[in-house]
Amino acid sequence: MRSATTMEDAVVPAVQRLLDEAAICRVHLEYCRGLDRRDWELVRSCYHADAVDYHGPFEGTVDEFIEWAVDRLDSVVSTHFVGNQIVDIDGDVAWHEAYNLAFIRRPTTDGSPAVDWVINVRYLDRMERRDGTWKIADRLVVHDSDRRDLVTGSGEISPGWFPGGLAPDDPSYNRSATWAEFLARRKPGT
Repeated sequence: MRSATTMEDAVVPAVQRLLDEAAICRVHLEYCRGLDRRDWELVRSCYHADAVDYHGPFEGTVDEFIEWAVDRLDSVVSTHFVGNQIVDIDGDVAWHEAYNLAFIRRPTTDGSPAVDWVINVRYLDRMERRDGTWKIADRLVVHDSDRRDLVTGSGEISPGWFPGGLAPDDPSYNRSATWAEFLARRKPGT
């Protein structure tokens, strides 16, 4: 029979590894949410202040990345769907790979139809735990493939559905009221 100390010696590091993996994956999920809701403070909170992002044609700091992203995402609707995430931890440094599908709707402009752009990307991150918090220290975005589809029809949301929005107006930022209370204050399409 094992002693309590021996079991604790085995379990505590395993539990800590799971907690660290969950925290690292959460950073990536919050990053994606921040992009899609245009919550730039949330995006910024996912990076260490001295982090570098290599994002396709962009290379620079988190503040420069946000400036670049604002310019590119301002006129589109986006959804970053997170797939597999792999985390390997070595002390206060971790390697993180996240598979993503980015769905981007470019609206009708100058008479050209709306386009849905589907991009298969992977985020390759060096994450670091500093002062007890995991954040991105170094990021490379790998573009595996993409597809562009013309949107047929109006491209508008069907009547009766509540539309998504940007921070802080998106319904997901409603954390204190019931949905009935929220909807009484705001009707769909307003």
